[in-house]
Amino acid sequence: CAMDRALTAFLSASLGGGVDDGGEHQQQGNKTKESDACVKQVVVMGAGRDTSYLRYIDNKLIDGSNALGHHYRQETRRERVRWYEVDHPGVMHKKMALLKTSPRVIMDEMQKDATGNVSYAVAVRTRKEGIASSTTATKGQSDLDTTGSMDMMDVDLRGQKLESSLPNNGAILPYHLIGFDLRLSPLQLFETLQSALHGFDPSVPTLFLFECVLMYLPESSAISLLRGISSVCGPNAIVAIYDPVLGNDGFGRVMEQHLTRAGVAVPPTVDSNDQLCLTACRTIDSHLDHLTACGFDIATGCNLLAAYDTVIGLAQRARANAVEMLDEIEEWMLIMRHYCLVVAGITTGSEIDLASHLCSAGDHSPLGFLSTKSVMRRTTSKH
Repeated sequence: CAMDRALTAFLSASLGGGVDDGGEHQQQGNKTKESDACVKQVVVMGAGRDTSYLRYIDNKLIDGSNALGHHYRQETRRERVRWYEVDHPGVMHKKMALLKTSPRVIMDEMQKDATGNVSYAVAVRTRKEGIASSTTATKGQSDLDTTGSMDMMDVDLRGQKLESSLPNNGAILPYHLIGFDLRLSPLQLFETLQSALHGFDPSVPTLFLFECVLMYLPESSAISLLRGISSVCGPNAIVAIYDPVLGNDGFGRVMEQHLTRAGVAVPPTVDSNDQLCLTACRTIDSHLDHLTACGFDIATGCNLLAAYDTVIGLAQRARANAVEMLDEIEEWMLIMRHYCLVVAGITTGSEIDLASHLCSAGDHSPLGFLSTKSVMRRTTSKH
């Protein structure tokens, strides 16, 4: 999908020219190894049961830029990418309970914030390691999985830390589930993210993913969240948004009526002048306006019909085409025109200018944006 393309483009991007070395280099001068440092972060907003982290560690993210549609192979060692998922506390609680039923989870830690919201830090095996571990445990040979490298540490299957075998005692775990209502203050969210358990670092390049999430938020909450991201993370923040755009045509009005009947496209409260982001951001231009007003000084977007040929990879298109015979091509084209992919960042004050790279359009665009089929917005940032 388009969000896999955003993920792989971000994770593949060099942070200093040339190919990412996976963190094996040493600092000049004091020769301090950086192999344990976090170099990139991913924050999935409104994650629900999103499985992108599990697909990432299993090398199952699709690199849409590859004409053959091969799976993305990470250049950066996976323990150097920290992954956060944020959703309503009840959703994250259920997801953690579901994860715990899998032999892939080798360790988890929990904390509560001042309001009682629960969050988790998790270490997860790859699918291959999980299957091997489950088989070994069934045979009664050993509680320990020694078939492959762990994400962060060796832990026995009952969840007990094996302190003597930890490669780095006290290391921050790589995968985090954060229970949080996105309508609340983003400062509260970042306070939880930056706690000792979760170790979020605003000075590290971070991709914030919003896949059909902003559409459900009141416009004021969406603006507050985006401003919080740009304020806290500055030029290290990259935002990728996949959302419907209703537009002002007949199809968009029918789409809005269906969503209203489904209870989606309704104001937050009867007496509120606030409207949902879904109805406030009816076009790609309005999404770009929102982002630039929230402190992002470069943003590029296109509808999904334009993205289908260049952002979506050949293998993904072939897989989608094989799922079901499609005879209503015109209707499919209308639907695709009413969804968008938008990527934004901040160039001012950036040493690596990751934003300009990811938001670029043309033959060398890492996301596949075409200058003739996308819209770009540049402003002067206040950062």
